[in-house]
Amino acid sequence: MKFINILKVLSIVLFASFIMVSCEKETIDDTTINEGTIDPPVENKANHVIGRSTNTGEDGVSFDCFDVLFSFTLVDIEDNEYVIENEDDFNNLLQDSLVIIVDFVYPVDIQYEDGNITTIEDTEEFAEAFSECLPNGWDEELFPAYVINDETSCLSIVYPISVSNIDGEIETAQSESELVALIAQEPYFFVFPFSLIDEDANTITVNDIDDLLEALITCNNGVDTIFWGNGVEYYGCYQLTFPFDVVLVNGSIVTVNDHMEYCDLMLGGQLVNFAFPLTLIDLEGNEVVANSQEELDALIMECEGWNPNFEVGDLIILLSGTGVPDSTNFEYCYDVNWPITANELDEDGEETGTSVVINDLMEAWNLFGQNEFVNYSVDYPIDVTMVENGSLVTITNTDQLLELLEDCY
Repeated sequence: MKFINILKVLSIVLFASFIMVSCEKETIDDTTINEGTIDPPVENKANHVIGRSTNTGEDGVSFDCFDVLFSFTLVDIEDNEYVIENEDDFNNLLQDSLVIIVDFVYPVDIQYEDGNITTIEDTEEFAEAFSECLPNGWDEELFPAYVINDETSCLSIVYPISVSNIDGEIETAQSESELVALIAQEPYFFVFPFSLIDEDANTITVNDIDDLLEALITCNNGVDTIFWGNGVEYYGCYQLTFPFDVVLVNGSIVTVNDHMEYCDLMLGGQLVNFAFPLTLIDLEGNEVVANSQEELDALIMECEGWNPNFEVGDLIILLSGTGVPDSTNFEYCYDVNWPITANELDEDGEETGTSVVINDLMEAWNLFGQNEFVNYSVDYPIDVTMVENGSLVTITNTDQLLELLEDCY
């Protein structure tokens, strides 16, 4: 079995590791209106989203994944209009406690994070644009609901879907339009489990936030980040140094300034490739530059111990069905009944004569925490306990291990 094929078997573990290291978001704020933004709209008057702006800047007012560009006009509860040319105009209006803003005067221009500008014609279009923004904050239990469809991902929500507000009150959206309407009223959060459907009409059940993030990340078919060390910051044995440029699915080139921006693009399925030249840091701390994909591939081949054609040992295959250390939400197939014995392999898949006794899951994963890729076979038989029903299974060879994994995933 070649290494490149086993990556498919291991994708669930690798993505989970990526999420834990590099895509954790800070705890969400349970308030509907952010401090310093427009007063919340009056019920049944107009746009409920308008009170959920996040900040103002030189170009406009931010709403998660887009800015409403200056200049624009706001309207209050008494239908008075206020022309906003810049940040000062906006902030001065906020300081007037007698003014209750309920909506924009349409059309307005919005600019997305990738630089694309579009015109919004009415409140409904504004709510739809906002509902498609990838959430910019979540915690271990609450993931803000947003519209997942072929505009925002390679996956789509299977309706009906249940969502809850911050007080735990549950609503059911029978369609995308109903979900948009709910999100426009107030912040809602996904209720797990729910289902997604991919481009090949395969249904994917997501049971928790880890499952959801894992599914979203798989939409990136171009930039193939290799998890070698401490997560997404590395490509092969080279450190990715921020900022760097990437190519998006729409053909545009954008600059990625930090981990969170990179994470958001990956979760949105937006990445196609790195933009060149790309500057990397090698293991000795030296800068190296790849001017093309061919040069980047050549650099990866120079990583110590990196050989995409070597035979993968059974230990890493075994670990693809286990849990991830320190993860409480990661869904997996079985628990290994430790201890087991692993035998070091060379690049040709031959045992070197060096063996190690592994006493728990953390010890097993630590074997793969070095810069040089280490590869191990295992001594059979190995007993595992199935998570689903608690049954004991004895694995006697590689084929049986692979069959067990296929049944799990």
